Amino acid sequence: MFKRIIHTMKSELPNGKAEQFYNFMIEPTDEAYSNWLPEHHQFHIVKRCKNSPVGDLVFFDQHISPRFRLKSYAVVRVADRPREITVQVCKFGISVPVFVSLYFEDTPNGLILVEELRAGYKGIGTIFNPFFRLILTKRKLSDLTKHHNKEWKELEKILAQAK
Repeated sequence: MFKRIIHTMKSELPNGKAEQFYNFMIEPTDEAYSNWLPEHHQFHIVKRCKNSPVGDLVFFDQHISPRFRLKSYAVVRVADRPREITVQVCKFGISVPVFVSLYFEDTPNGLILVEELRAGYKGIGTIFNPFFRLILTKRKLSDLTKHHNKEWKELEKILAQAK
């Protein structure tokens, strides 16, 4: 059986607050995004849905590493303030089975942030899942984890300064 890719990353951010992180990610602007990290280029809402933020179409462009760039559209599928944001990637105007979820949890020791990438089909569609392994290699997933560790610690600093 060809399993889906599920790649989970976790950060503990002592000064982070779920509400702040949620707000930052649900109302993206290119200016704030590019000021976050130099390798972040664009992140903004392209089209608002009447049920906004669920259904909003966003665009993002970032370098995960010098050799790995993510540039795509995505639709917000879940916006559960302040606990979860999930987006589904779109390519050529078609939603593909690639989801990125951010889970926020305030604890006495700060914010626990879990980022999860899920790629691939369930059921009969699993025959197409090896295609996702060609794109999301172990090296790219390792680069993604390194980027995750860097970017969320940096956002914690930015949001702490904004208080």
